[in-house]
Amino acid sequence: MACLLAGFLWKWLPAANQSVKLFWILAFGVSFSTFASLGFELFTYLQHNKYKLALANGLSSFVLGITLVWFGQRLLDCC
Repeated sequence: MACLLAGFLWKWLPAANQSVKLFWILAFGVSFSTFASLGFELFTYLQHNKYKLALANGLSSFVLGITLVWFGQRLLDCC
């Protein structure tokens, strides 16, 4: 959800100052993400020698995250 929110906010917020826009997105939008949970899950899988599961979880989270950022930016294009 945080990736979707990031893409949406990037398009929705005024583009006057991109560093300020990036600050607000990261500080109040994406910072509430569960990235720490993902890291903990991956670490736990690796500790238990579940390398395939760790790889699948990490790659799918990365690809899904990028896709949701793209989709979040496109939400405002269609409206």
